[in-house]
Amino acid sequence: MAGNGSDDPHDRARRFRDAALPHLNDVYTLARYLLRDAADAEDAVQECYLRALRYFDTFRGSAIKPWLFAILRNVCRGEFARRSGVVHYMVSAGYALKSGPCSGFVV
Repeated sequence: MAGNGSDDPHDRARRFRDAALPHLNDVYTLARYLLRDAADAEDAVQECYLRALRYFDTFRGSAIKPWLFAILRNVCRGEFARRSGVVHYMVSAGYALKSGPCSGFVV
């Protein structure tokens, strides 16, 4: 047994379902509030729960709801960054590699 779980994937999935699914409506409500769009909120909640399941064995604590909210906030921050079209530059050998909505080389 490692961390918060056992090696049995069925037991792990059952424990995750029992702990996390009761908070699904609250997580969706927060996502809807933060993103202001139902479809984006559904996507964010799905990503949140996938990440939570992936790292469920590392969860420590008695209350999973704050942990789910923290994961959701990180997912939403990523969505805000994507929406804003933030452009990142990497300088290499006199050229700047531009990453963002219109990626390409800039001289």
